[in-house]
Amino acid sequence: MQREMNAKANTFEDLLAWQQARKLTRAVYQVTASGRLSTDRALCAQLRRASSSIMANVAEGFERGRRTECHQFLSIAKGSCAEVRTFLYVALDAGFLDRASFDQLLGLALSTSRTIARLRSAVAKQRAARRKSAPFPLFLPPLQVPSPLVPSSLYLRMSSIQITRCVCQRMPFATLLPLAREQGWTLDEIMRETGCGDQCGLCRPYLQEMLRTGQTEFHQVLWE
Repeated sequence: MQREMNAKANTFEDLLAWQQARKLTRAVYQVTASGRLSTDRALCAQLRRASSSIMANVAEGFERGRRTECHQFLSIAKGSCAEVRTFLYVALDAGFLDRASFDQLLGLALSTSRTIARLRSAVAKQRAARRKSAPFPLFLPPLQVPSPLVPSSLYLRMSSIQITRCVCQRMPFATLLPLAREQGWTLDEIMRETGCGDQCGLCRPYLQEMLRTGQTEFHQVLWE
């Protein structure tokens, strides 16, 4: 994990978590290919699916490119580690695995789970740090300019900027709106599926207004 923290991973294959998951999956496939365990096809299939799910979710979380999604997929991968350990206990209790093979596989599963947990913790800290460093929204809620809510004399002390896209993901609202309507997304679903509004939170009021009115361009009032 220290290597992952100090050296940037360029691909998911560079992640120690994925490498350990691969090693675990290889061992699972080997032990389920022969011996008494191979006679229980259902248990073998469950073990194989669970172990390969660890690799797949670590890889997908990395490739998604967003810390929120990466954290989510690492959590799923860690859950799959627990599945592998559970099925190993089933195989041991059923007499399909000897103690030596069980201990070896359980050790690999535990080591992989711990590595994923450390990686997930690092991702969570990065996400929290980014949210903390995001600029505080020192402005009023979305407001059309000119607006009957603001006296004309006050505009001498105010200016406005045009908001047309998500601040963090750089996704235009004009692109996001038809996608959200097609999928029937709520605000929470937009944040989960696209990351918009989920990191710094600056876009949430605009996303709410976009869903309510279909508006994709906003004028933000700022104090001079």
